[in-house]
Amino acid sequence: MAYRTSKKKRPPRKKVSLKLKTAEELGFKKEIKDRIEDFLADCIDKSIFPCAAYSVGGRGGIVAEGFLGNKQVYPSREPLEENDLFDLASVTKFVVTAVSIMILMERGRLRLDNPVSKFLPEFTGKHKNKATIQNLLTHTSGLPDWYPLYLFEKSHDKMIKQIYSLDLDFVPNTDQKYSCLGYILLGEIVKIITEKKLDDFSKKNILEPLNMNLSTFNPRISSPSLHTVPTELGNCYEKSMAERFPESSEYKDFRKELINGDVHDHNCFCLDGYSGNSGLFSTPRDLAYFSEMMLNEGIYAGKRYISPIVVRLMKQNMTPKFPKSWGLGMMLGDTMNVLRGKLSKSCFGHTGFTGTSIWIDDKNDVYCVFLTNRIHPKVDKSLDFDEVRGELHSIIYDNIATKRV
Repeated sequence: MAYRTSKKKRPPRKKVSLKLKTAEELGFKKEIKDRIEDFLADCIDKSIFPCAAYSVGGRGGIVAEGFLGNKQVYPSREPLEENDLFDLASVTKFVVTAVSIMILMERGRLRLDNPVSKFLPEFTGKHKNKATIQNLLTHTSGLPDWYPLYLFEKSHDKMIKQIYSLDLDFVPNTDQKYSCLGYILLGEIVKIITEKKLDDFSKKNILEPLNMNLSTFNPRISSPSLHTVPTELGNCYEKSMAERFPESSEYKDFRKELINGDVHDHNCFCLDGYSGNSGLFSTPRDLAYFSEMMLNEGIYAGKRYISPIVVRLMKQNMTPKFPKSWGLGMMLGDTMNVLRGKLSKSCFGHTGFTGTSIWIDDKNDVYCVFLTNRIHPKVDKSLDFDEVRGELHSIIYDNIATKRV
């Protein structure tokens, strides 16, 4: 399948770090910041989320950034501050796990068609030999979507082995099911190949090179001087998910306190706070650097991090016969109509359960980093948060003065 490029050739990026520029310089309408913040303030007033931080830009600059609301409303109110860290949840899959795998592929350490069992020999059983690295990246491996590993095992290694023992829900590459377990295995594959934990490998090869200096796993331990944005009061939501397993009645380690500085996802929390499916904490500015790198096909501030060919490969639709279009570690906009809003069908990115997302429209050369703690102090199951994301993306599109499609 041919890669869909922009209709208009972009001007070359300058070899400088991403900085705030005026709307006019970047081809946006001057009222874009006001329109975004009016929308976010209205959402806060309606208690859709207690706080929001965002960064919007592209075209070689940042056009708007902002920090609104209270990061904490229970047990007391605390205002959101600029460098507060958000739990990205599944955005980790894109920023850390998928990019780490692509870096290793580019270095010749793995191939997309390598069977998972090549690196994880204990991943055996009916049809498991057919599951590949690409299947894990595109949620076509047959692994279940979720499983409370902590109910059955306590140590990191034993929890991973618990995944090996699970039956597949379908033969690899015959169906599609979003699977956190598949990304946990991708994180283990990074560790097997590099002999470094995923958090250490990504810090050296992604976060530090991109000057994402505030981004980290386990911030309560790794960066105690930084402040984090609280998520849920206890593990109520995950506890309700686990109740279909009889073993949950004997489990005593669900958290009851306000989760703050530790990852919300309880599998990741029990896997020492880092895993391929979750665990990264970050800020809008750090994620803006990452987004600019992806928009500029692997180059940021004049330095190449991934080859343009690899970035284009990541954006290919690898699941054309299934309902949802997935690239390598990223959602694709052509089947995400609500989420993308008015942005072009070639846009891509990832969302996180805690209320986070990165969304990138390469045809219009625009990115949107949108971070909230919409699950604080409790999870609202009634709201389709993709509708909120889509509304924000549409506001951004409407405030592009010089559209490129």
